[in-house]
Amino acid sequence: MADSEELSGRKNMVLFMLLQGNTQKEAAAACDLNEATVSRWMNGDAAFIAAYNSGLQSLYAGGLAELMEARRMAIGVLVELLEKPNPNRLKAVELTLKYSSKPEGPTNADEIDIELQGKELKRKNDKTWHNMGIG
Repeated sequence: MADSEELSGRKNMVLFMLLQGNTQKEAAAACDLNEATVSRWMNGDAAFIAAYNSGLQSLYAGGLAELMEARRMAIGVLVELLEKPNPNRLKAVELTLKYSSKPEGPTNADEIDIELQGKELKRKNDKTWHNMGIG
């Protein structure tokens, strides 16, 4: 699948909802889809995965200044917590650092498709070895 291949209307709606912070379940329900369908797209549809990764990276780039400031503040709070622990503040710092990390992942559908094919081949190979009583 080429990067330029456009997603269908439902896939675009699901993608939009996921990038807005909705869960797979919420996106599926809003688009009148089964949650398993959205999960399948997220894990096995190269064009969808590429579009999702690209969207995440665009969102990150758009809010980079704010994210860097939040990280700076969170690290400052961590230093304070070394002297005076506070579980609530620690959780806030943990979440800030977790969600301000740069999203990664391939944005080229062809590369993702090759990776997915490799995983499927390994899964089949492992199953064959298991059925033969080896490994």
